Order: sequence, then C-alpha cells, then structure tokens
Amino acid sequence: MTLSLYRTNHAVVANINNLTQTLATERGIDTKDINCIITAGNTTMSHFLLGLMPCSIRLEPYVPTATIYPQILAQEVGININPKAILQVIPSVASYMGGDIVAGILACGLTDRSEVRCLIDVGTNGEIAIGNNEWIVCCSASAGPAFEGGGLEYGMRAAKGAIKQFKIDDNRIVYKTIGNSKPRGICGSGLIDIIYELTRNKIIGQDGKFHQTDNDRIISADDDPAFIIAHPEETQTGQGIKIYQSEIGNLIKSKGAVFAAFKSLLDYVGITFTEVDTIYVAGGFGSSLDIAKAIAIGLLPDININKIQFIGNSSVMGARMALVSAQAFEKTIDIAKKMTNIELSNYLPFMNEFIAALFIPHTNTELFPSVHFG
Repeated sequence: MTLSLYRTNHAVVANINNLTQTLATERGIDTKDINCIITAGNTTMSHFLLGLMPCSIRLEPYVPTATIYPQILAQEVGININPKAILQVIPSVASYMGGDIVAGILACGLTDRSEVRCLIDVGTNGEIAIGNNEWIVCCSASAGPAFEGGGLEYGMRAAKGAIKQFKIDDNRIVYKTIGNSKPRGICGSGLIDIIYELTRNKIIGQDGKFHQTDNDRIISADDDPAFIIAHPEETQTGQGIKIYQSEIGNLIKSKGAVFAAFKSLLDYVGITFTEVDTIYVAGGFGSSLDIAKAIAIGLLPDININKIQFIGNSSVMGARMALVSAQAFEKTIDIAKKMTNIELSNYLPFMNEFIAALFIPHTNTELFPSVHFG
C-alpha cells in the first residue's frame, strides 16, 4: 500500500469509526455488540476502504482492481466493533458504477418485475440503470456536485437551514427551509425550484443568462451577475444568499448531463421514455423535490408525472436490506453480475445529446411538450 493510499484508507476508516461510535452512544449500544457492517459506496470509496489500488479506475479502459469483494473481519481494516464482526462490501459493476447503485437497484426492486423501470441517482456522478428481471444496462455521467450542494458558494446538503423550496409570487420571494430555521444555504431541491422560478419569471432566459436589468435583486459581482435569494438580515450567518450566473450555467450542465445520459441509454437499448414503466429518482434532495419543476428545467423527461417517484437515499435503503438478510446481500451479487455498463466517454452520441440539453428545458422542444415558459 502506498503512503497516499494508506492515508486515504486511514481517513475513511477513522470516519467510519467516529460515525459508528456516535450512533452507538446515541442509542446506548456498546460498539463491541455490533457484529456486522455493510458498506454501499462508489467503486473508488470501496477501494479506499479495503486498501485496494484505485489508479486504474480513472485510466482507460477504466477497469477497477476488483468489483466483487471478499467477506472479511471488520478489524482487518481497523473498524472498531466486535473483533469477530464481519465486513461485507456491496459489489461494484465498473469504475463509475459502484455498490451504492447496486444497493439502490436492490432497494427499488428494479429486477423483481418484467416491466422496464429505471433508477436515476442524481449526485456528483449521475448514475442511471434501466432494466427488468431479465436485463439491466447502466451508465454514469459526470454531473458535478451542484445538486448535492457542492461547487456553489451557498450550496449545501439537505440539512437544517437549507432552502428546500423557493417561489416568486408577484415579485415577492417565498422560501421554506429544512427545520423552518433561518436560511444558511440552498440544497438540491431548492436549486431546482430557483432555476425554474427564475426562468418562469423571465429573470433568466432559457439559456441560463440574466435577461432583466431593472430587478433590484440582481447585482453585479466581479463581472458575474447574481440574484439575491435572501438578504443578510434574513439569514443565520448575517450574509446574503445569492446564486451567480456562472453557477446557473453549471447547474444547466449538470441537469444536461443527467438527461443526456438517460436519453443515450434509452436510445442504446432502442426504447423511448414512454416505454419506461416507472422512474425512481434517488439523491440528496431531501423530501421536497418538486418533480414537475425537475421536468420543467429538463432534468427529468416529460412523461406522466405519476410514473416518477422520488425515493430518497436508495443506497442506504439497499444497505439496510443487505444487512438484515443474507439472501438480500447475495442478490446484490446477482444484480451486479447482470448489469451491462455503457461507458459514455466511448459512446459518441452522448456528446451530441449533452450539447442539445444545455438549455431550459432542452433545445428540442418536442421532447418537452408540456413545458411552456411563455
């Protein structure tokens, strides 16, 4: 193990130990009574945890050191629970399709029925899996951390103080935060609402650029215009919360990457959006994701809204299932083996789809017949 890998491995294990100790203390449990731990992480994090060399993950042909991981004692990697406790890592599929997605597929039952269904996990990588009880194809698109609250000055995860809902009503700003406290940032569901409302009110154009010049909430900051979401006196920190034009552009790229990956994958298997029975949306949005607005900005396809279900953190759900059922864990191995990964960097139609999606909702309006911004 190289020094840098050792340090990363040590940091991952230390974090697991801290979290485990915190949870055990809260519940009045002795960590020595914990006899099993299941992890459902992306391929890179699974490698870091187990001390496997991750270098080949980012290099063509993008083949990880391992995808199926052996059952070991947790103490072998330094996890401080029962000395005889086992550690099981949910298997990966490819460099950018990890155990978190496999766990998500287990959680939503994608392989349990004959209908074609889809799981979309919106995160730093937008992972998508489509299939049924006979086949699964999957891909991963680099969406960036925007919808997880990263890469934005005032972005944050779905935690207390995050703006989760946003509306402009007769030029009046109305927002709700998680925990009903003063705002301190914006989480993913709030960002979707903001993009939608700014477009609906023609504050930004469908190209993502500010079109209004007389709006007193639009300020110029270092040649990057920004819209004031909350004034300083409204916030926890005493600093105003803003969204910059450049950040809006990054959000459009993020939603464009997810949509383009979804459409590319469907085209690859020769089906259309309307032929998908159910779309499960997972990610760190919190419980306030407005699916209709996610469709309107072009993140999700314009289909019957009843076909789209937000399921929250599907990776944790799947990990719980695998923890309490040996049969469920064995099923994750079967799922991983069944999945066919499409590497979008080698799939030429994806780039054309991505460029076409860099608009709100899309350059091809026929894909979004119900979306009208006027």
